Amino acid sequence: MIGILVAFLALGLANVLVVPPLLPRDESAHVSYALTVGRGELPKLDDPTVRGFPHMRTKLPIFTANHPPLLYAILAVPLEAGVHTGHQILGLRVARVTSMLFAVATVLGAAVLAALVLPGREDVPVIAAAVVALTPIVPHTTALVYNDAIGMCASTWLLVAGMLILRRGATRRRVLLLVGAAAFAALARSSSLFALLPAIALAGFGVRRWRPALEIAALTAGAAIVAGGWFYLRNKHLYGSFTGNGFLPRPNGKPNVTRSPFGVLVDLHIWRYMAGRLWDGFASSSNLPSWSGWWGTMVEVPALAGLAIGGWRAVARRARPSRDTVVVWGALALFALTVMASVAQFVAIGGNPFARYWFPLLPVIGILIGIGYGYLPRAFSAAALTVTAVANVALVHRFVIANSGVESNAWLTAEAQALREAGLRGSSALVLVLLLALAAGIALAIGALWDRRYPVGTAESRATSAA
Repeated sequence: MIGILVAFLALGLANVLVVPPLLPRDESAHVSYALTVGRGELPKLDDPTVRGFPHMRTKLPIFTANHPPLLYAILAVPLEAGVHTGHQILGLRVARVTSMLFAVATVLGAAVLAALVLPGREDVPVIAAAVVALTPIVPHTTALVYNDAIGMCASTWLLVAGMLILRRGATRRRVLLLVGAAAFAALARSSSLFALLPAIALAGFGVRRWRPALEIAALTAGAAIVAGGWFYLRNKHLYGSFTGNGFLPRPNGKPNVTRSPFGVLVDLHIWRYMAGRLWDGFASSSNLPSWSGWWGTMVEVPALAGLAIGGWRAVARRARPSRDTVVVWGALALFALTVMASVAQFVAIGGNPFARYWFPLLPVIGILIGIGYGYLPRAFSAAALTVTAVANVALVHRFVIANSGVESNAWLTAEAQALREAGLRGSSALVLVLLLALAAGIALAIGALWDRRYPVGTAESRATSAA
């Protein structure tokens, strides 16, 4: 786990530094939201962005104002400090790092969730954490002033809290963790609440008695309502819906193209497009080469092959899942279907199918990928981690030479120039340190996987047992 965190921090900090201030279109809206909260006000969707902040896109409204205010209250501190000290860009970078810390918590949460879903499997938590941390769009997007990191953090820890009660029983601390996670999710992002019902269901089955299960459910739902209900009612009053989606027209003035939600749900082209954008969906991604999205295929195909092998072996030995296994995977399936249905509904009203809307699913996807790689020789896992690290470096390089105004296209030189443009001294040494940290993190993760515990029935597990 330490290796995955080191690798993520190296990639995240690289993105914090080399992405020009407010280059991503949405960042202007998020920063303006936080600065408005810093003045003691809540913005509206059609309010203009804040004037006077360097590089601010002033022709756009604060179209993120339908999101709950917790993140923006936190980020208002470094942003306002930067404004008052005359170091706005430094304040912006500190805000980016602060936002990124929620992604760090998600990486840890993904590992904990995987360990609870599959007790005794030492490989799956590492791979699940790696999927969250190293999918290239994650260290890029979470290194910006966006609310996607806090959103996936909240949903992940909601599921962790429910899983803890299912596996280990309902103690006061675990119930308080579930209640606190629900309140946090309600104030983090509306998509975080997709994990609320699955988490309550997991906790209820963990209690195993209907009366205390109902009491925990009421406490958990009540905490979410008390914490964030007022904000969603505000959205309903101002914009006609609890989430406020679809209130504003497109920034380019073109009308939204509406579709049937079911038609979107069964449109495989949309889902394949979003899966590809998990790898190359950077800001100003039109400047990136078309081949960049194919990196994911090299990681996904072996995982699917491993899942097929595992499924065939389970059928061959007529394996029957336990009650808890059915409950766990039923809850995770409910969560996944809720996320997918929400994305389909958003795209149906004209929203863009951004890959970051899959962020809440990444811990679950990581668990499935970890299961798949568990049925393959361990060299496959090492190769996947290496390929993913190289993909991240290549995509950051392509982003830098396309968007950072550097003169050189050479590896390392371009990145050093981008860091100098960001006002950092010793940029060449910093590039080297970040690359060494990434390499060290991947090496540590591969070492952890090399000593992993294999699933029962694989050739390597039998060889290990015989030894």
